[in-house]
Amino acid sequence: MIEHSEAAAYLAAYNEHHGTSFRLGGKIASGGTATVFDLEDTVPAQVVKIMKTTVLCSANALPTLRRRSCRRMYDHFSEEMKAMHLLQGNPHIMPILGEYVHHLKDEGDLPEEKRSWEAVFLIRMPKLMNLSGYLKDHPATEQMLIQLGSDICRCLVQCEASDILHRDVKPPNIFVREDADGVAFVLGDFGVCRRSTKPMLSTLTRVMTVGYTAPEALDNTIKAGEHNADIYSLGSVLYELAGDGTLPHELYERDVFQLPVPDQISGELGQIIVKACAYSAGERYRHAAQMLADLEAISIGQTGPESGGELADRARGAICEGDFDK
Repeated sequence: MIEHSEAAAYLAAYNEHHGTSFRLGGKIASGGTATVFDLEDTVPAQVVKIMKTTVLCSANALPTLRRRSCRRMYDHFSEEMKAMHLLQGNPHIMPILGEYVHHLKDEGDLPEEKRSWEAVFLIRMPKLMNLSGYLKDHPATEQMLIQLGSDICRCLVQCEASDILHRDVKPPNIFVREDADGVAFVLGDFGVCRRSTKPMLSTLTRVMTVGYTAPEALDNTIKAGEHNADIYSLGSVLYELAGDGTLPHELYERDVFQLPVPDQISGELGQIIVKACAYSAGERYRHAAQMLADLEAISIGQTGPESGGELADRARGAICEGDFDK
């Protein structure tokens, strides 16, 4: 965890580099490898996420071990920023508003094997309420669950196209954007993401939340090119919200491998959710696009025939305005 005074010094370095004058507000959250702070008097509201490469280093570690640990975290944070940049432009992925890597030591032209790799990464982002907070005042209706699943699937479709596994889809990492167009769900915190062809640091694997993580992700047996571990996590979020709060993981631990469909939702939506969080990767949706198609099919079906004309009018209006995504 990074203390306020220390974070303020890092933000000052950010301001000096960018020619800005952001002021540090209170701490919002900390955990894993990052601490998030408010940025005061920003409109719209913004936050800064701060990550320090020495987070996993012991103060008494031998210099060689300390250097190795910092280098691994430096590479890991760099991968997180690269992944977020690669996915920018998707309205369901947390945008980056600014970034800076502040090196704690001036090491000039030292070769890589001699550098300390002690650095701080700062990422500036919009301040959005996470799903857990949003649900306190907004009960999870069937229509909300369909939209939540659809919006995050649209994110996962792009992640798959970019060969990125998020690996930590859960309510605290799903955010809600409210604007003139209504509500949209946004996936954030790519802190433990990875390319599906690269191994994962075991220390970061432990940061993932067991209840929402696919079995093959927990034991690091995901096959190269497989992306439906994230679909499991999304399915688990939906299953929890659609029922009595029970997670599939809890049932699997009791050897219940045929998940019951929650009574509170329609059978069509229930079957989609149950398929998404099946214990075996082979029984799940293979691709997020397949789950998205099923969710969109029942969403259209639930509008009813009396809404067909209204939907057609809205579609024609969006086309005339050039908003083809809408």
